[in-house]
Amino acid sequence: MPNNKIGVNKLSKDTDQSADGDDNIQIGGDGNVAGGNITTTINQGVPPADYAKALAHIQILEEKLAIAQAADKEDPTEEEVLAAGEAMEAAEELEEMGAELDPWNYIKLASAAKLRGRTITAAGYMREALHLFRESGDRQGEAISLNNLGLIADIRGDYDEAERLHNESLAIMREIGDRRGEAYSLENLGIIFSKRGDLDEAERLYNESLAIKREIGDRQGEAAPLGNLGSIADNRGDYDEAERLYRESVRIKNEIGVPLGDWYVENGYTDPDAPWDFPPPERLPAPPAASEEDET
Repeated sequence: MPNNKIGVNKLSKDTDQSADGDDNIQIGGDGNVAGGNITTTINQGVPPADYAKALAHIQILEEKLAIAQAADKEDPTEEEVLAAGEAMEAAEELEEMGAELDPWNYIKLASAAKLRGRTITAAGYMREALHLFRESGDRQGEAISLNNLGLIADIRGDYDEAERLHNESLAIMREIGDRRGEAYSLENLGIIFSKRGDLDEAERLYNESLAIKREIGDRQGEAAPLGNLGSIADNRGDYDEAERLYRESVRIKNEIGVPLGDWYVENGYTDPDAPWDFPPPERLPAPPAASEEDET
């Protein structure tokens, strides 16, 4: 019997675990994702009609995932949300044809599902990625999948499960010496404790994350914990310290060209050297904590 299996594999991977300050990515972070080309290996015995159909779906998957990954996860355009749905449809068609998706593509599909508000579907994609990474012994991929599952649990309000998953990711990142991944896991744990109202533990975790990011020279990564530390100071009523931290976060974002979140723009906090009317007269809530998403 000929082997009719169609394989869909990503030729290269480059994890991007960056975040965009107060813009809660997820997943993503800022959503800047380093991609890789998708190719196919189609063995002998596949009918020409299926071969052409598979290639067409692969092209759609690659193009639509690229559009979805470039989206502002907090404010995606209609085109980006539509592209996310089309990518998911293309993946489903490929799986029905017997295609095997690379685990990094499942992570991208999970991000696309989240863009459409389908967190249960996103968790399913992420669990499939986790299974494949564990099967192949890819510890970094395993840790990234766990981190992203923790973010999904956070979105769904299951903080205990989110904490468990982020701790498991953190342990692996430390085991394999991935300092950047360690910093992001620490920050995501800080967000969980902040949401529970344990500001002291959240502050400790944010500071540990910030120290690692400075140590490894992750300039963009510094902005998120600075903003999160500013939120803690703001919630404590220490407005001088909050303003100092917010200004430092804004300065970094402006230097590297990362867009500021709505809270900063709406309050006029866009120039770190200009006078600020702080705290805001209407006391709008502090900016939401910025989570750190791992993607490919």
